[in-house]
Amino acid sequence: MDITQPDQTQKSNTFGLVALVLSIGSLFVPKLFVSLVLIATAVFILLAFFKDKHVLLPIIACLISAYTISLLLKAEQPSSPTTEVSTCDVKYEVICAKCTVTYINDSGGENEIEIEPSPPSYEWSKSISVKQDTHVSVFARTDNGPVHVKAFVNGLMVREEHSNTDYSSASVSFRPDQFLGKR
Repeated sequence: MDITQPDQTQKSNTFGLVALVLSIGSLFVPKLFVSLVLIATAVFILLAFFKDKHVLLPIIACLISAYTISLLLKAEQPSSPTTEVSTCDVKYEVICAKCTVTYINDSGGENEIEIEPSPPSYEWSKSISVKQDTHVSVFARTDNGPVHVKAFVNGLMVREEHSNTDYSSASVSFRPDQFLGKR
């Protein structure tokens, strides 16, 4: 037997090593090329099972490839639905002798009412529960003296407006989440 000729019965671990390198590489290549790298890895894993001396390297390559596939599948799943925006309590307060009040209601619609609060406070109020990111407003107008408008979020006064003429109007407008956490 010639020393320069390798023994044909001797096996190496070349295919398993290539499969292992490709499977590790699949974790770092751009998402676009991962499937190509995984296909090449699968080919070298099969060759390693039939041609290599040991099967440990292709088994490790299989495990890493399976992990890569699980990462891809996890990335493809739609993200969980966004968390529900919590609600808060909004209270409108209007002080006037007689006026028209327009306000945003619980469902986000607009209500307009005529009010004539009783003396001595001449105060009208309306409480609603809305999502924190909802735009709310109250507008009062009168041709009968001063008008004063206040708005509260979870009991804390956040806006106030008044007018002190014969034909007065006052309004406040905001989103409750602008004031949450401020006490």
